[in-house]
Order: sequence, then C-alpha cells, then structure tokens
Amino acid sequence: MKKILYTIAFILATGTIAHAQAPILQSEQEIADYMVLENDLLLFTRKEADGQYIYSERKQNWESVIQKEAALNTGTINTVIGRNEAGTELYVYQKNGRNEEAITFYNVKDGAFEKTGERKLPKLKNHSTNLGLHLSADKNTLVLSAELGKTHGYDDVYISQWENNRWTKPKNLGKTVNTRQPEFAPFVADETLYFTRKEGDKSLVYSAALTGNAISSEPLMLDEVVNNTGTYNSYYKKQGEQEFWISAATDKAFAIYTREPVMEYKEVYEGPVAEDDLSFADAVSGSQDPGSIKSDTKAIVEEDELADFMSHSASPHDAFVLDREEAEKNNMVTHQENGLTMHYLLNQVYMGGKQTQILTTYLKSLPKGATLNIKGMSDGLGAGNVKARVSKQRAQLLKAYIQQNFAAKNFKVNVDSKVWKEVGKHFRVAEIRVAK
Repeated sequence: MKKILYTIAFILATGTIAHAQAPILQSEQEIADYMVLENDLLLFTRKEADGQYIYSERKQNWESVIQKEAALNTGTINTVIGRNEAGTELYVYQKNGRNEEAITFYNVKDGAFEKTGERKLPKLKNHSTNLGLHLSADKNTLVLSAELGKTHGYDDVYISQWENNRWTKPKNLGKTVNTRQPEFAPFVADETLYFTRKEGDKSLVYSAALTGNAISSEPLMLDEVVNNTGTYNSYYKKQGEQEFWISAATDKAFAIYTREPVMEYKEVYEGPVAEDDLSFADAVSGSQDPGSIKSDTKAIVEEDELADFMSHSASPHDAFVLDREEAEKNNMVTHQENGLTMHYLLNQVYMGGKQTQILTTYLKSLPKGATLNIKGMSDGLGAGNVKARVSKQRAQLLKAYIQQNFAAKNFKVNVDSKVWKEVGKHFRVAEIRVAK
C-alpha cells in the first residue's frame, strides 16, 4: 500500500535527545500525526500493513493504557488533523477509497468520541503518495502538504479557506517556504506556520509568520531542543504554552516529546543550591539494593563520596532542583565511585531531561581521553528480541549522546549489552564505567 500520510519514511541517522526533551510516548512502530487532548489523553497514528489507525494512550496509576480507538477508525487511512481550543472537539481525516475522503468531527467527553458531522476535502490532484493536513481550531483554515500541479520541488505547503460552505482552491505558499526539498507536516498556531523540511538524511522543523494566506517572514529553524541533531524531527505542535514534536533516532526508536524546562543551576562554593530541601544527593540516592547489579553499586551516596565527586567536576558544586516525586518514584540515576547507573522504565531507551543533566555534570568532570565502558541491560520481562534490542539501544543511545555533545573530550566509548533472567526495575539500567 502506498503511504498516504507522512510517517517515519526518511533515512534516519543515529542520535539522542537534547537536554530539555522529555518523552511522553515511545514506540517501536512508526508514528504519524498525533494530538494531545488532555494531560492524560494522547491520540496518535500508527502505520500498519493494511492502513493507518488512531490509538489512544491514557495514564492510569502510573501505567500507560494503549488501545485502538474503533470510533475514530472508520476508514482504512485515519489520522488526527486538529482540535478546538478547549480540546473538547477532535478533527479526523478518514479515507476509504480514491475519492472517499472526508474530515470528520467528534465531540470528546470523558474519553469517548461522538461523531457530529463531516466535510469533504477540497478537490486535489495530488501527484505525491503523501498527504499532510492540519485544520485550524475554528475549522476555517486548512493547511496541506502535497504535490499539486506545478510545485517548487517535491511536496509543498498549501493553504485553503472555508468560504461560502466550500474550500477555496489551495494556494501554494511560495518559495519563502517551499524549496526543492520536501516540506511537510504543517501546523498553524498564533499566526505562525510550523512545518518540516527534509535536509539530506535528516529533517528539521521551521517556523514562519503567517498573515492571512501569505507568509510574512523568512522561515527560521526551531532551536536544538526540537531539532535534535542528525535525527528525524517532525510534527511540531503548540498548544498554549506546551510544545510537542516527534523525533526518531533510528528506524526502531520513535518518540513524541514535550519541552521540559531546563533546571536552573548556579556555581557556588558553600554547597548545593536548591529552592527546596531536595538536593543532588537526594536525587541519586537509594535507587537500588546494594549488589543487585554490581558489587560497587551503593544504595546510598555518602556525603564524602558526593563531595569527592563534586571536587572533580568542571563546576565544583553544580546542583539541580529536581522534582521530588519523580526522583523518589522513578530512581533516575545512581552514582558509583567509577561511574553512573542510569535507570529506565520498562522498554524505555531514552534519558529524561533530569537524567541528562546529571550525566552532563558527570561527563564534564572526567579528564580528556578517558575510556568509558557502557553496558545496556534489560530485565527478563517480555519477548526475547525486544529485550535484546532494548538493552542494546540503551547503550547505543548513551554512546551517541556522549559522542555528539562531548566530542572535544575525545572519550573512547565501548558498548556492550546484557539481558537478565531476573525481573524488576533493578535490572532495567545502563551502566557507565570509567576504565582504570
């Protein structure tokens, strides 16, 4: 089957998350468009052998419940393309045949979806196998990515207005946006157009001011938090003050991210600085039983050990204000005398933002040319091929992060992996050890 909407279809380079990325969904399958309706309700599209279908993820008691939404999947190709400001109405693209395409509207109440109406799409002679759509909150502006007639390259971005109960002819947004590279995944918020452009073996997200039906500024690349170096980045969304996007480091590692504020820190010489009584030591202590992974693992970071670690760091007393509940519940990092142990949730392969900060502080403390041995591990829960891949990815993504962000340090990085027979959080880790 031909692709109808953009999914992870490009050549993907190895990469890892930036400092302020926080994953809200990780997947081994391709993710297309998505929509966040409430804090605990995420809708996303998966590309499958017989079409594209909408799934939901709900957070319940710290667990994720993912299910296929039958009410939203009345076509063979289905994807979310918009919502109203309140998040109480959802807009879905559905396709059953060559000419059976519609935008369907659903009311959202208590996590259930009730169809309230639909509109036909504007007439399109799309020469591309891909089609991207975004419908504005007021339902009056439709932004498309397609190849319609004479284009500026491959897929271009167009805009159409709902006037007199019909769509206007889609207007090409011109050479300011459209190049000889594919432009796709359009989204509009606060009179700003966001779109993705393929550039070589990666794709990057841009923004440009939109006045009416015309672009009124040169596109600007979004910052490195969104545009993770060397990876596929796309499907940027802005809802109020929240931002979301998709990044993929490999063809088996897809994730939807949100921006997590970077924790402010200071250099001081009297001791760790924090806005409350939670310190760096609190965040890295008590995260596993002594000896459950290796004999040099300590359940508690002693004050003199922390002081020794700080005395060798580039910034002697860096400290971060960490979220108490997350630190205590998820046990993110354990500090050892010769390295760190990174802790993961089940099937998680990316670091969270706070883990990244602790790792960065530690790496800054190491001498140039140090040899780092990284061992990714998985516990015994799940299918064998998944466990093996997760353990390898945990090590490989840490290596990619180190090489990408600390090239000047000339670290030598070796990776290995292991799948444990035992089941439990103590075995879902990646160890970083400095060779002596």
